[in-house]
Amino acid sequence: MNPFTKLLFIFILLAQIANAQIYTDYNPIAANTALETALLNETNLVRQKNGLSRLEFDPQLALAARQHALEMATLNYFSHQSPTAASKTPAMRVARAGSAVVAIGENLALVQPGNVAKASIEGWMNSPAHRENLLNPQYTHVGFGTATNKHGMEIAVQVFAIEPFNIIGSEVRETVQDNYIISIVVSVKQSAEYVLEIAGEFHEAGYLQAGTQELKFPSTEKGLVAIQIGVLNSEGNSYITQDSGWLNLANNSFQIDDIASKQYLEILGVSARAQRSRVNEIFLILKNVGNYQLAAFINQTYMDNILTPQGYIHLTIANDLTNPEISVGIIEGNQVNLPYVFVLDNSHGKAFLKPKALNP
Repeated sequence: MNPFTKLLFIFILLAQIANAQIYTDYNPIAANTALETALLNETNLVRQKNGLSRLEFDPQLALAARQHALEMATLNYFSHQSPTAASKTPAMRVARAGSAVVAIGENLALVQPGNVAKASIEGWMNSPAHRENLLNPQYTHVGFGTATNKHGMEIAVQVFAIEPFNIIGSEVRETVQDNYIISIVVSVKQSAEYVLEIAGEFHEAGYLQAGTQELKFPSTEKGLVAIQIGVLNSEGNSYITQDSGWLNLANNSFQIDDIASKQYLEILGVSARAQRSRVNEIFLILKNVGNYQLAAFINQTYMDNILTPQGYIHLTIANDLTNPEISVGIIEGNQVNLPYVFVLDNSHGKAFLKPKALNP
């Protein structure tokens, strides 16, 4: 493949993925553009007066807000809790609108017709709980929905979220992948919590009892693979390497690290078995990532270096995992902030991503 063909292929691939939508089961609702714009402007004006950053408009938050406003007007109620089971909470409504964001807030207003935006903001600022939402410095995005109830009162819904970057599209592809099952036989000298690292990727070895044990992990690595096992410290935030070495997948041979500590654990042997397996490849299209370093958890397994050179997240998940949970976020020092949580729903044939709030 010449470099021009390769570039063309990457462009087509990105275009196809970018057109894929995050799961949603809400129908679109036309915006009252003038009123929503006024609400956004009034919101940012009061935040600016209080030394806070502006909130950006988010279409998924707006869809959740519009749906809730319309339902309250149609069913003649006024509450954060919906009588519709699938839309009971603000989190469920945001998820149904197609957003996997987990840190959200909601303000409601019921005001006389007229200057609805100004009256809503004044009411929220005079209510401690609503004011706290409105002036929360961590919120980055907002969406609005409005409706008129049968009594002629105006309903305004304001939904906030913390979104350090935006996920604007997704796709799941089921593929066949060549990989290996790596078998590691260890002699555990002292029972403790251990961490395994294969080619820089961490795996939870867990609490190992004293004695000889075999650990098995899948890997898609090729060639020479670095393997090390460490004992977790008492704080649980770092580990001390006990033994390590290099597995050559080309000839299935293992070279031990002769100068490793081996105080609590020793590697007795490592081998690999080639196999072909079905996997789900997940692509997430991003916006406004900036200089963030991204990471993810698949259930309890930590995944870093998930951002491709083309600027999208690429994850591979074994097909035999049932509805795995996928948390995506940014690395901040020695912690990972996870603003988005999905579930890969593979229980109905074709796998698809949906926000975690739809599968609590």
